[in-house]
Amino acid sequence: MADNVATFPGPDISHPSGVAGPLLLGYILNAVLFGALTVQVSSYSTTFMRDPLLLQCLVYFVYAAEVAQTVTFLIGAFSTFVYDFGQPRALIEFNIGWLCLPILSSLVEAAAQLLYAYRIKVLTGSKKIPTVVVTLCAIQFIGMVGTTIRFATVRGVDKYFTVASYVLAGLWEISSAVCDLIIAVVMSWSLHTKRSTLLATNNVVAKVLRIIVWTGSFSATIAILTLLFTWIPGIPPYYMTTGSIISKAYSTSIMALLNSRSQSRKVIGVDHLASEDLEFAAAESTRRDEERSKMTTTTQEERHDQVANEKA
Repeated sequence: MADNVATFPGPDISHPSGVAGPLLLGYILNAVLFGALTVQVSSYSTTFMRDPLLLQCLVYFVYAAEVAQTVTFLIGAFSTFVYDFGQPRALIEFNIGWLCLPILSSLVEAAAQLLYAYRIKVLTGSKKIPTVVVTLCAIQFIGMVGTTIRFATVRGVDKYFTVASYVLAGLWEISSAVCDLIIAVVMSWSLHTKRSTLLATNNVVAKVLRIIVWTGSFSATIAILTLLFTWIPGIPPYYMTTGSIISKAYSTSIMALLNSRSQSRKVIGVDHLASEDLEFAAAESTRRDEERSKMTTTTQEERHDQVANEKA
C-alpha cells in the first residue's frame, strides 16, 4: 500500500489554527507535567534514600526517559513555532519530538505496568493476572514500535492515516487502557481485602486505594481519548494534546504511589506501603497494638496487687 494513500479519512488538518492549537497545548501540558514530575522525583530522592537499588534505578530510568522526551519536544516546538514560523507544512510534519514520543512513552508505560505486575504477583500470590498484564504490556510495546516506524516512514500527518496506522494505534492504546483498568481493579480489590482492624492502617489503605484508582483511571482515560481522537475523522487533531502527555500520566502515577509511603510512616511508623509491604504494615500495627494492650493489662494488675497489699 502506498504511503501517500490514506485508506480512511483522518483528522481535519486543513486549517493551520486547528492544528497549531492542540499541538501547542500538548507542548505546554508536557512541560507543566514534567515540572510536577521533577518535584515528585526530588521528594522521592530525599525521602526514600534506603529504597532497594532496583526500585531507585527504575525511578531514575523513568525520569531520564521523561527528560529526553521533554527536551526533544522543546526542540520540536522551537523548530515548528520559531524556525518554520508561518509555514503550514511545519505543523503537520513529525519533528524529532514526535519521532521520539512513541518509543519513549512505550518505555515509561512498560516500566509502570511491569512494576504493578510484580506488585500484583506478590500481593495476590497468583501468576495468571501478572501474566495477562505482561502480555498486554508486550502488545502495547509492539504497537508503539510500529507507530515509531510509521512516524519515521511517512514523516507527516497527511500521509499517516492508513490501515496499518489504525491497527498499530489500536494495539497501543487499547492494550494500554485494558492493562491499566485491570491493574486498578485487581490492586484495589486486593488491598481492600487486606484491611486491618486498626483505624490508622485502614486510613493508609484507603489513601493508597484512592491513589491507585485515580492514577489508573487517569492513564486509561488518556489512552482511550488518544485512540478516539485518532480514529474519529473530521475533527481537529486533538490526539496531539493527549498523546503528548500519555507518558507523563504513567510516570506521575509511579511517583504518586511511591511517595505516598511517607504518609504511612507518619501514621503507622512504617516506611513501606506498596503491595507486600502493606501486609507488613498492618501486621506491624497489630503487633504494636497487642503489645500496648498487654502493657496496659500488666500495669492494671500491678496496681491492683499494690492496692490489695496496702489494704492488707
